[in-house]
Amino acid sequence: MKFWLMLLLGFLLVAGIFWLLAVAAGLLQYLFWAILISALIAGGVGYLLRARGLSPRSDRKQDSQQAKAAERELKQIEKRQEQEREKAR
Repeated sequence: MKFWLMLLLGFLLVAGIFWLLAVAAGLLQYLFWAILISALIAGGVGYLLRARGLSPRSDRKQDSQQAKAAERELKQIEKRQEQEREKAR
């Protein structure tokens, strides 16, 4: 949730800056393009964060990979214990 909130705040900040520039220059007819550009910037930032592994989605993926590795290790330990029991008999 924090990730999306930060992304939304970044979008609003960039859109606000473009809006102020458009008002200052008397170019309100370009406000649509300013908002579109800010949305593209926010999307690009989100993409880069996800690519670097800083988004919640990548955290979930990493957690699932760690869980799978732990399961594999547990199975290996169980196999070793089973083999040791058979050798002890």
